[in-house]
Amino acid sequence: MYDPATGRINVTDTQEACEAAARPDVDPRYVNHCVECQISYLPADTTITYVVPVRPVSADKASGRVGRGGVGFAYSGVKMDGPAPVDAILGAHMLAPFDDCGGHVNPNAGYHLHAVTDCLKTVPSADGHAPAIGIAMDGYTIHQRDAEAAADLDRCGGHTVEGIGYHYHAAEPGANAILGCHTGETSSR
Repeated sequence: MYDPATGRINVTDTQEACEAAARPDVDPRYVNHCVECQISYLPADTTITYVVPVRPVSADKASGRVGRGGVGFAYSGVKMDGPAPVDAILGAHMLAPFDDCGGHVNPNAGYHLHAVTDCLKTVPSADGHAPAIGIAMDGYTIHQRDAEAAADLDRCGGHTVEGIGYHYHAAEPGANAILGCHTGETSSR
């Protein structure tokens, strides 16, 4: 991601460059770049609406990511997105670095998280269980990563605890997936 002749790191340093590099079909001018997009590139009136069940309903089988809606949202309203598209990133020899909170800006998705760190607002849980940090797209809560809970999590990162019921725990920040899948029914919108 640098120019071997000058040693300069190739960075998208304008809104136009960000938009050309952050699209699925990366503009060839921005292959081998560090994609740096700014929150100021987004329209001031940008909003996002989440449609989740008020009462989670267990699905017949686990499902993956829900369209472009991500896997859930933090209590702050920030979208928790699915895994970063590693094949596309490596294919274009580029990187869109995350901030300390595990998120970054994309002109198509706004500011969103690909990892959970200790930056998020938490809500205490019963009996000292890991605090809740958000809601999954199937309505179940998402809790911080908990080493003790990790031993009995299902393939989606969830388990049932008395007093809390079924819920998820976010994957480790380096996993490139906050949740692996959803066990509950999600909206088709």
